[in-house]
Amino acid sequence: MKYLRCFHFVFIISVSTFTFSQNVISATIKDFDSSLDLEFVSVYNKNTKNFVETNSKGNFSLEFKLITDTIEISYLGYEKKSIAINQISAIIYLKRLEIKSELVEIIGFKDSYQINREKRILKFITNDTFVFSLNKVSVGLKTMYNIEVFNEFGISQKVIPLDGYYKKIDILSNCMRMTYLKIDTVCIRFEFNNNQFQLIEKLSLDKYNHIFGNCVSYFDKKLVYQLSKFKGLEKRYFLVDASKNTSVIFKEIILEDRLKLYNDDLGKIEYGKNISTMDLTDGGQNRLIRNKQADSHFLESVFHTNHKNNFIFPLDSGLVIFNYDEKSIEILKNEGLLIKAINGAEILSNDQFKNIIIHDKIRSEFYTVKKVKTDYKICSIDILTGNVKDCTSLNVSFLDLIEVINGNVFILGRKNNVEFNKLYYKSIN
Repeated sequence: MKYLRCFHFVFIISVSTFTFSQNVISATIKDFDSSLDLEFVSVYNKNTKNFVETNSKGNFSLEFKLITDTIEISYLGYEKKSIAINQISAIIYLKRLEIKSELVEIIGFKDSYQINREKRILKFITNDTFVFSLNKVSVGLKTMYNIEVFNEFGISQKVIPLDGYYKKIDILSNCMRMTYLKIDTVCIRFEFNNNQFQLIEKLSLDKYNHIFGNCVSYFDKKLVYQLSKFKGLEKRYFLVDASKNTSVIFKEIILEDRLKLYNDDLGKIEYGKNISTMDLTDGGQNRLIRNKQADSHFLESVFHTNHKNNFIFPLDSGLVIFNYDEKSIEILKNEGLLIKAINGAEILSNDQFKNIIIHDKIRSEFYTVKKVKTDYKICSIDILTGNVKDCTSLNVSFLDLIEVINGNVFILGRKNNVEFNKLYYKSIN
């Protein structure tokens, strides 16, 4: 104990920015190349099993028992480092871990091009520019995971290894096109800029679900929430002005009182009836009701008459609803005011289209998918008429996920019933 006290006294004098006293060590973790502070770095004492993370300035404090305890430092996309307590310096530098991505030359688009090799794709998500795939790779008896980034043409940009202490891992995308990495019960927002993978903020899974769980669309700093009651027989959309309640990165959000009241209301509401008068309503009456209800605070819409899904997307400065219940495409502006309704739209009345609507946000175009014998086809939707046109074969027999970025299609599926899902790319430009 005397040795420890002496050691502590000398260390405080010689390195004022680095402390370890009362069996607590403090230091800063930075990027080796840029010297930028690294937030959310995992610091784990392998002897005591204590675990902490760095703050926004890269700082951490961690308890230890002996100066020979070993801490393990891990961070997404960086080399893992193990250091004994008595060998730690005031600043710890981490080097980026680079995995060489496979360069692919795409020659033609007659067939859907498989863009992943020697790995199992578990899931993929997109934002407006990139595709992020969560991959499972087996190396001997060890299972490893990574995130691979593809550009809009299916070319691999970077592979980020996922190494840490977790049981469940997933990637998430929400109504605002934000991308999150879910590790156990924590969600970490990430971005990919200048060929670098950056962690932006961290939310608990409960907080993430609270903000984004029922959010179906976003435009002009407003979020559209869909809530269901009575096993989905009645659904409503509420418009929440996010700019009044939260910062851009959503540290906190407070939903409108009207939405809270709807959640707490236990009174029985029969589907297909006007919530105010309980009178039977048809599609035309429903639209009139929605126009009267729309104001600057909330949007209530679509009293369902069946179990089909509806889709709602941002369009220009408003919204478009593909309303399967009333077989109508509805264009809304001014925070819920119905501007135009296209009745009897082909896309909503034809059973061969499997209720899949895809939005290419860059081009403001909409697509649907239909099954044709042993193949799927993607078809463009004329938003002015609701008619389907220009169908293109996807060359897959089974389809799980599909997204379109700037006229380029990404498909998670397979060509037969014996192989694992693969990630395919096809241009429909």
